[in-house]
Amino acid sequence: MSRRLTEWWNWVREGVLGDIRSTVVSAVIASLVSILWTWAAAAGPPREVIVMTSNGLASPMKALTLEVRNDGEVAFSFDPPDLERTWVCEYYHGTGYSGREMMLQYLSKYSMCFSVVQKTETEYVIRPNPNNSPEMKKTKLGWFCRCNESQVPK
Repeated sequence: MSRRLTEWWNWVREGVLGDIRSTVVSAVIASLVSILWTWAAAAGPPREVIVMTSNGLASPMKALTLEVRNDGEVAFSFDPPDLERTWVCEYYHGTGYSGREMMLQYLSKYSMCFSVVQKTETEYVIRPNPNNSPEMKKTKLGWFCRCNESQVPK
């Protein structure tokens, strides 16, 4: 009986407990690898663009275009080219994980002024809204979005 008990105990200690120990060690290593992988692949905090007004006018397109160019992944062009210098009569604060995301959010917010056309996967064209929105005005001084008559320079 003692020999059988010893054999049984050796089987439990070396076989079952060894398998459990191997499983626990494997699970711990897999968890650590998963945590490190997730940490390394995290996007990080979003970037932000803040454009203050000066004399009631702001030009967010310059800052947003710079963010897009810094990424180098997509290109936004303007039709007509002077549309890039559009003035808005509001402070602007935008956030995003890429220049493309921030630009598209901005264009969505000001859809009454701008229309965006995606020509290819990495190429966009920005045009004035074709619906002749009263929110968008063209003067000899340039384009003005969301500005009332008193804010547009003469």
